[in-house]
Amino acid sequence: MKQDIIYKYFFVLFSIIPISLLVGSAVSAINILLIAISFLIYSFYKKEWKWLKDNNVKLLFIIYFYLIINSFLSVDFYSGLSRNFGFIRLILFFAALNYFFYKYQKFNRIFVIWIVVIFIAVADVYFETFTGKNMLGHGADHNRVESFFRDEQKIGGYIFCFYLLMIGYFLNFFKFKFKKNNYFVLVISILILFSIIVTGERSNSIKAIIAFLIFFSLNNSLLFREKLTLFVAILIMFGLVYANSEFVKLRFGKQLFWKVQSLNNYIDYFKHKLSNDNDKKFSLDDDVFLRTVGFKYFSLSHSGYMIFKKHPYFGVGNKNYRVVACPKKVEDWNPDYVCNSHPHQIYFEFLSEHGIVGTTILLVVFFILIFKILRKISIRDQYIQLGSMIYLALFFIPILPSGAFFNDYYLTLFFINLSLLYACNRDTNIFNDN
Repeated sequence: MKQDIIYKYFFVLFSIIPISLLVGSAVSAINILLIAISFLIYSFYKKEWKWLKDNNVKLLFIIYFYLIINSFLSVDFYSGLSRNFGFIRLILFFAALNYFFYKYQKFNRIFVIWIVVIFIAVADVYFETFTGKNMLGHGADHNRVESFFRDEQKIGGYIFCFYLLMIGYFLNFFKFKFKKNNYFVLVISILILFSIIVTGERSNSIKAIIAFLIFFSLNNSLLFREKLTLFVAILIMFGLVYANSEFVKLRFGKQLFWKVQSLNNYIDYFKHKLSNDNDKKFSLDDDVFLRTVGFKYFSLSHSGYMIFKKHPYFGVGNKNYRVVACPKKVEDWNPDYVCNSHPHQIYFEFLSEHGIVGTTILLVVFFILIFKILRKISIRDQYIQLGSMIYLALFFIPILPSGAFFNDYYLTLFFINLSLLYACNRDTNIFNDN
C-alpha cells in the first residue's frame, strides 16, 4: 500500500512536467526540485544508492564538480554559485526517472498525459495563427505566435522538445498494438511539425525539420513508399503554407533573402575595415551596422568571442556573460561587448563563460552521454530513444542561434530528453544490472 502511494506520488510529479513548463519557469523549477528532493529522501528510506555507482551519473557529477569550481573562478562568485549549486537537482531528476521507469513497467503511461498536453499546445498554436489570440484570449503583441507563454516566443521550442518523444511513443504503440501501417502517425507528425513552423521560430523550425528527416529516414518501420509519401507531403504542405501565409513568407522568405543580400554589404564593410590598419577594433558603430543589416546574432557571437579572447582558459564564469557585457558603471562598458543575457549561440556561450577548459569538459561529457549507447539502440524498436538522441544532438548544432544552455527552462528541456534516452529502455536503464 505504502509503495503504491509512493508510485502515484512520483507519477503525478512527472506527469505534470509539460504543464509546469507552460505555467512558468519558476513552477517548473519547483517541480523538478520537488522530484529531486523526494527521490533523495526515498533513497535514504530504501537505502537505494545503486544509482551513485552508475558511470553515467558519475559523468554528470564531473560536470557538477566542475561547475562548483567554476563558481570560484567567476567574475561574480555569487552569481555563478547560485546557478551552479542547483545543478545537482537535475542529476537526481535523471536518476529518479530511470528508477521509476525500471521499477514500474506502467510508468510509461506518463506519455499519454504528455501527449494530451502537447496536443492542446499544438491546437492552440493553430488557433492563435488563425484567430490572433490563444484559447485563453491572449493576443500576441509581436505578430508572433506565443500561445500559453504569453509574452515569450518559445512555444515552438517547447513543442519540439516533446515532438519526437511523442511520435516515438505512437510508433511503438501502433507497432505492438495494431501492427498496421503508420499513416496515422505520419499525419500527426506533419501536423506537429507545421505547428512549430507557423510559430516563426526559425532556429527551432530548422532543427525540427532536420530532426524530422533524420528520424524518419532511420526509421525501419516505414516502407520506402511511406517515406517518399511523407517527404512529398511535407514539400506540398510547406508550399501551400508559404503561398497562403504572409507571416511565414516574411519569416522564411523575405527576411532570410534580405539577410543573404545584406551579406555582401557585410563582407564589403569588413574587407574595408580589415584593410585599414587603424580601424581594426570592433566598435559600437560596427554593432549598429551589423544589427541594421540583420546580423545581430553575429555581433552577439563576436561579443562572446571577444570575452573568450580576454578570458581564454576558464571564461568569465557560468551565467556571467551579462555581468561582463552589461556593467553597472558606464565607464566600465567595453565597445567590443554587446549587452545581453548571453551570446545566443551555444559554442560562444560555452567559450565566453567556461573557456577552453570548461568547454572541453562540457562537450566531452555531454557527447559521451548522448552517443555512448548509439550501438545499443535498436532503431527498429526504440523510437523514443532515437527521438531523444536526435533532439540532444541538435542542441549542439553550430551556426544556428540558441537559447542560454544553463537557463533553467532550456536545461530542463535538455534533461527531459537525456533522462529518457536511458530510462525508457531496460537495456540502457542505469538500474539494469547488466
